[in-house]
Amino acid sequence: MDGMNKREINLGTRQLQLLLTVLEEGTITRAADKLGISQSAVSHALEKLRDELGDPLFVRAGRSIVATDYARRIKPNIEQALQLLEGITAAHSLEPGRYASEIVIAANDYSRDLLLPGVLASLRQQAPQASLRIVDCPPQPSILLRQNAALLALSLHPATPTDIISEPLLTLQQGLFYDPHCRPPATTAAEILDAEFVATALQTDNPNHRLTLPLPGAPTIKPTVVVQSPTAAAAFVRNSARLALLPIGLCQSVIQGLSLLPLGANAEPLQLHMCWHNQLQQSPLGQWLRNIVREVARKQARVGMDAGDGIGSVVEVGPSNGVEPDDPERIATGVKVTAAPP
Repeated sequence: MDGMNKREINLGTRQLQLLLTVLEEGTITRAADKLGISQSAVSHALEKLRDELGDPLFVRAGRSIVATDYARRIKPNIEQALQLLEGITAAHSLEPGRYASEIVIAANDYSRDLLLPGVLASLRQQAPQASLRIVDCPPQPSILLRQNAALLALSLHPATPTDIISEPLLTLQQGLFYDPHCRPPATTAAEILDAEFVATALQTDNPNHRLTLPLPGAPTIKPTVVVQSPTAAAAFVRNSARLALLPIGLCQSVIQGLSLLPLGANAEPLQLHMCWHNQLQQSPLGQWLRNIVREVARKQARVGMDAGDGIGSVVEVGPSNGVEPDDPERIATGVKVTAAPP
């Protein structure tokens, strides 16, 4: 009986892409321009889609059109279907120069600012017709990847489910950033702990919403302000005596103009992971995209090393000399810092 109640729908990739484009653009004129066809061709195709799907799909509202509730509800299904069809057509070969679909990458704030501008630059060179969409990456991206909502995810946590492949991508050394026009570098533990801190939401994703310095025996710190991104953190450090703990590699992009106090070899780095569903392991599209991300990460690793070497010098934390781990002064034992010029 269930089979008798189901309507058989016959839709092709072009029809799905056209419907998705109209949904995204909101007007037939803009959809036609994006698709490179006439407005009448779009209108004619929509009439066929209405007959096939049994729904008006769009209704007039003055000079614009508004999607029906049904059309809005099936939009995620259309996106998923197109992504699956793209994987089928690219199963045996991939020509990046002719690839014209959307590439979705899930990223947190660090990976977005550090890597994705470089990824986009490579995509524009190799696949100029493709577009890039960045979505938020949850702490565990496995559900997002299983739903084909992203081709890959860039996460600070390795994926643990067996159907998700996780690869260490980039080690993020961290440092303390400050405005040299408003304060000297904090060269002792007391100066660090007395300072006001700007933290990102990623750093305070814990029950107490406190910031942990990546040094042995360092206490947690209650930040003065918590912001969403490294860019916002830099804005709250400028023209103030505040400090921010951020990846060193950002100093040549979103954190330009601030000085850096490296924390030395004893500081625990962050590890960025690239994760993808095992169904995309042999996909030419997935392999091509992952290679682009790996190359950008290799370049970023060199930027981070150059930044750490060129902006300041740090002598590693020496023996504790009997100082207890919870003593704040232990953080700075044996540390000598030469700050960068403003």
